[in-house]
Amino acid sequence: GISIAVSPGVRAVADTWMTIPRLFACATVVAVPATCVILFLSSLAKDARYVAFAWITLWALGEASYQILRTLPALQDSPWILLASPWECINAVTGEIFDVGRQVGELGLSPRGRRGVIRHLLFSSRSAGLPLAWLAVVSAACLAGLWRRVSAPLRI
Repeated sequence: GISIAVSPGVRAVADTWMTIPRLFACATVVAVPATCVILFLSSLAKDARYVAFAWITLWALGEASYQILRTLPALQDSPWILLASPWECINAVTGEIFDVGRQVGELGLSPRGRRGVIRHLLFSSRSAGLPLAWLAVVSAACLAGLWRRVSAPLRI
């Protein structure tokens, strides 16, 4: 907001008008699945310690599984291994929302190169269709499980 107000020209508005909707889309992609999963986990346990442990375990084991699967030559280029890691799924979808690949290319930077490891951690070069569908399925399954857990004691 302030940077646009003090910019020397109106071109700044044209260059940045899509940022706010993209931020809301990214916030939705992160918040909805995370909220659904944590609420479902909360419905399974009475003590918050177990929920926190399950949440951390889910992220750690997912990332470890992805890193192991990524090193196997037969599975390196397989698109489904992204689904093992919540971080990689969210990274792929948010990277697609902000069109990071195109923007990095316009800057003349290569996604590979000397700092390819850092770029790999920050920007996914994979398609976001499958991870987005997976996040939607996980969200729906968690909501269905949560609905079942919450409505079960209400039935007589």
